[in-house]
Amino acid sequence: MDKKIKWEQEALEVLEANKDIWKISDLADQMGLARSTFYFNKLDKSDAIKKALLRNKRYIKRVMRSGWLKSKNATLQLALYKLLADDDELRRLNNKEDNPQDGDGNGILEKLLKANLDIQQKKAKK
Repeated sequence: MDKKIKWEQEALEVLEANKDIWKISDLADQMGLARSTFYFNKLDKSDAIKKALLRNKRYIKRVMRSGWLKSKNATLQLALYKLLADDDELRRLNNKEDNPQDGDGNGILEKLLKANLDIQQKKAKK
């Protein structure tokens, strides 16, 4: 069996066992290969590897969205809402006219989100 076929099979096994790998650099590192070796052997062109990387990426997105949905953190909930929003809702969320400014030109929504994040970080440190 030539090296390329062996490495492709190994890559697929690594991706199946490690759902948190979605980047070629992480895959090559986990396999103990230099990225240059990975690319030189055109493993990045393998449809099977591309498909497995995409599958892992989609899995991670599902897990993250599920966590955001269950979270009590307003920042995460807003991020999920932005992903789900239709064009009009998204425009209104991001529009400066619908997001009043303070005297310094900073959006009040951004200030509230930052304050919430600061509170969450302080709680995490305790």
